[in-house]
Amino acid sequence: MAASDREMSSVSRSDSVFDAWLEAYRGIAIKVVRSFAPESFDISDLQQELLQQLWFSRASYAGQAKLSTWI
Repeated sequence: MAASDREMSSVSRSDSVFDAWLEAYRGIAIKVVRSFAPESFDISDLQQELLQQLWFSRASYAGQAKLSTWI
């Protein structure tokens, strides 16, 4: 397998894991967003920001706490 193929495979795995996290913990994300954005017009922007921060921080999850706590 070429280096670029391994990178793509790793990215696909990372995407799949992240998607599974989002599916499993969607309720927590919604609760956090709504606690900070009581007005409906702010919810979409804040949700996008939360998801972006989770994506950028996913490599820092060391598994020492429950995933729901880390999120």
